[in-house]
Amino acid sequence: MTVVAVANNKGGVGKTTTAGSIGAALATLGHRVLLVDLDEQCNLSSWLGAGKSSPHHVGALLLAPVEQAIGWRTLPVATGLELLPCHQLLGESLEKMRKQKDSTPYYRLRDRLTKLINGRFDYVVLDCPPGNLDGMTYNAFCAAQAYIVATDPEPFSVEGLAKIMQLATGVQTELNKQLRFVGFVLPKFNPSLRGALRRQMLDGVQQHYGPQSVLGNVRQDAAIPEAQGTRQTLFAYAPESRAAADYLSITTKLLTRL
Repeated sequence: MTVVAVANNKGGVGKTTTAGSIGAALATLGHRVLLVDLDEQCNLSSWLGAGKSSPHHVGALLLAPVEQAIGWRTLPVATGLELLPCHQLLGESLEKMRKQKDSTPYYRLRDRLTKLINGRFDYVVLDCPPGNLDGMTYNAFCAAQAYIVATDPEPFSVEGLAKIMQLATGVQTELNKQLRFVGFVLPKFNPSLRGALRRQMLDGVQQHYGPQSVLGNVRQDAAIPEAQGTRQTLFAYAPESRAAADYLSITTKLLTRL
């Protein structure tokens, strides 16, 4: 079982679309996949039909004794794909969690996912909140073996990547030596901007993080919001779309790095 976190310090850069679509692509390739929504905005949960008030949400899991994670209920989404949803009151759950005596609070998600998974899934994809909201990104990085950074294809967005990379490096050094960076995904790439802007963006990322640091671009595609609006995965709604092709290519490349 491999856990992959999708993160960025900034909101609105396509993290949820990337997490959901990579998870769906893995399932399309025949793997058993669990998606985990760690953002109390609940966008991934809403997209996949769970709403914002599921009783078996990730906040309840974090509060439960670790033994209760065995057999924890998850929501079937598609063949090979299930969801552990979030709740709009996740912040309240996290506040209660902080009041509990726990010598290793940043391992709570890891420990409970280990019990929950128990051979049920090949991959777990974590949709992280912006930044380190209430310590959830720390928990995600402590639970993951790999992380992806989804970033806006805008030159100024490159400058903000350092914060999330620094957070991950700190976790890797102090809490989870297995954690490793596997690449950037650019989820909002506009093919009409193939000139200087795209070159500047890619050059900036590759100069800072290496020539192989970009897993791929995702072309802007109306199929993405349409799939989200109909509560379907991209691969269920529009498997022949440009975005589906891009995410399948990214996921195939990701598998070579895990």
